[in-house]
Amino acid sequence: MNLHAAIDGWLAHRTELVRLEALAGATLLNQRKVAHMWQVELGEVALGQLRKSDVDLAVARLRKRRAPVTLQADVALLAQILNWCVDERLIAERPRLPSISVPRTEDELPSDEAFVWVLRHVSPARHAQSLEFMLLTGLSPHEVERVHPGDYDDERQAIGIGYRENFRIKTASRRRWVPLNERARELWANAPFPSTVSTEKQIQRCRAPGMPRGARSITPKMMRKWFSSKVAGDVAEHILQRLLGHAPGSRVTRRHYVRSSAVDAERAVDGLTLKELQ
Repeated sequence: MNLHAAIDGWLAHRTELVRLEALAGATLLNQRKVAHMWQVELGEVALGQLRKSDVDLAVARLRKRRAPVTLQADVALLAQILNWCVDERLIAERPRLPSISVPRTEDELPSDEAFVWVLRHVSPARHAQSLEFMLLTGLSPHEVERVHPGDYDDERQAIGIGYRENFRIKTASRRRWVPLNERARELWANAPFPSTVSTEKQIQRCRAPGMPRGARSITPKMMRKWFSSKVAGDVAEHILQRLLGHAPGSRVTRRHYVRSSAVDAERAVDGLTLKELQ
């Protein structure tokens, strides 16, 4: 048996867990994408012959297109798959896997000018509307592509995430009401929004010489980070976590979603002085 077949078996097991409501469908959806990636990278390797060196080479290839924190989660999922193979007695033990170092230095948030440039140049307009809606609500890309007009509550002026029966969520904290400001309510008139994959393709196509610094790094996921970074300085941590659908006390919020820009750094020191020295 090769790793490709083993992963198919693991996915079939996870699919059955979803059917029995022991696993969220959204969780499986995300895991399936990563599992398929491992099938492409290592699928032809015989399960019993898989070595750490095989995974090392795959990780080296993946570093060119995946961020360290994402790759760290990818390897963790591979470990989960191989542990299942051990439990199912498909292999006696799993090989040691590489450790992925995630830099603690903060990635800079692109300037507002870069975000505006992308929103103005992405076409058709419905893709720009989807991106701006993410930017104003903090919704994740996979949440935005699944919402529809029936999720809006007029009294609350908010959309419900995870309350609809077929709107499955990964964790209980993801179920929340997301308030819409005036501009977000205008954009809501365009729901449902296009798929994240198609929107990301349109972002790639709109790149051109003369675009602002940082614009090349903007993706649909970056909209959520813009929202988090702007809101973080004005509200308590637990409010930000509620808006994002993170569990109370989660370290993920600050570590991966809140960023600063060069302008933020400049403003922080602007006007600093000791009056006694003036």
